[in-house]
Amino acid sequence: MIVVTDAFRKLFKNPIVFLPDAVYAGINFLLVYLLYSYTGFNQILAELPADKEGIIEVLTVFFSTNLGQVLISGSLFIIVTFLIGVGAMALKFSLITDIINKKKPSIMRAWHKRNHFYYKIIILRVIIYLISILAILFILASSSLLYLLINPFNPVFATYFSFLVAIVLALSILLLLKWVLLFRYPLMYLSRQPDPVKVLKNCMKYFRAKPGHVIVSWLIILCVSVIFILTGILLSAIYSGLTGSISEGVLATAIGVAWTIAFTLFNLVPKLWQQIYLFDMKQ
Repeated sequence: MIVVTDAFRKLFKNPIVFLPDAVYAGINFLLVYLLYSYTGFNQILAELPADKEGIIEVLTVFFSTNLGQVLISGSLFIIVTFLIGVGAMALKFSLITDIINKKKPSIMRAWHKRNHFYYKIIILRVIIYLISILAILFILASSSLLYLLINPFNPVFATYFSFLVAIVLALSILLLLKWVLLFRYPLMYLSRQPDPVKVLKNCMKYFRAKPGHVIVSWLIILCVSVIFILTGILLSAIYSGLTGSISEGVLATAIGVAWTIAFTLFNLVPKLWQQIYLFDMKQ
């Protein structure tokens, strides 16, 4: 518990750690607005009919007539946000490394160090995506093979059993990947071996050497995340109840903007705490 509370203390003592993710969130909001405006989707949302059939018809017509535009702009949005997000991560982890090493975090120092880690983080994330795709293909192939083998004897049993195997495999592989990769960024920044392949090897070595430590750390992160999710739901309900009677206008817009900013910062707290906690636990 001391490490948990100490990570919160370090976070609130160094609010500069919020800056990279806060700027990234602001850029995301801006890009979403530009995407909606460019594709004309914001006008479609404003003019949606009340009935379900009408909504489906309007959206079907919109996507069929603007499919190319939506796909191109959507793809560019994903690529741009991914690259900007990696930049925010590189800055954030440099700031956290300074905090863990008991230095005063500096945006300028983190900015100068970002190039050393930027492309390595991209490569690491791409490798993890590829591993995830291979895992999905393995699950589909295994469950499909079981279905084909059992189906001639009992089609109903084959369907349920292959589905059950797919779920068990998916959960097992998901947990294993979560545990093995949990300390990937602390290992990248603190071990002085930022090469993506070496980071993955070090992740496997770390998990094999300290499986209990990794699983307990993950469970603590899970518990804290659940607490913040439930708190967020409660705060959203309170906000909806308090603003439900406010008519549309300048006041409602100002309150909505202030709430969006406050709630975005609130959601950053558990994410940033998690990273500081993991860096602390790696020490």
